[in-house]
Amino acid sequence: MEHHWDFQKIYIPTLRGLRSVSYSDSKTKSKLDVYRLRTIDDYFPNNSQLSIFTGLNLYEDTKKLLLGAKEDRDLITGFETFLSESFFNNKKVNIIPRIDDDVMHVKIDDQERRISELGDGIQSVIILTYPLFFNRGKTMKIFMEEPEHYLSQSWIIL
Repeated sequence: MEHHWDFQKIYIPTLRGLRSVSYSDSKTKSKLDVYRLRTIDDYFPNNSQLSIFTGLNLYEDTKKLLLGAKEDRDLITGFETFLSESFFNNKKVNIIPRIDDDVMHVKIDDQERRISELGDGIQSVIILTYPLFFNRGKTMKIFMEEPEHYLSQSWIIL
């Protein structure tokens, strides 16, 4: 008997980051995810069913969730708790899209820094786990391009 599974697909390219590139669409006034556009153009010009997560939209996504309903704020709190328990030895973690800076800030215990000051490893942990956390419980296929290049070997589970 053959089974047909309808999987949601997420592709996480090597070209990714949490630091804004600051290109805006003149029609919508929203920031363009140039990494996503480049990835589509290079690899998936005819695939509209694939979600591509580069991390560039995480600042806006997080800001919307934190300013949204209680359930939305709880999602971010849950993700912060997941990061704390899984990667930061239970140190309190906050993801902060500061209104006065277009770069994501991360607070670990009492120390807050711009994501660019924390290194590529922490950025990669957030980028690689964010779509997994927010889609948990769904039937999915996740394609991560070369995660081993950006993570500590102790964080890689194969």
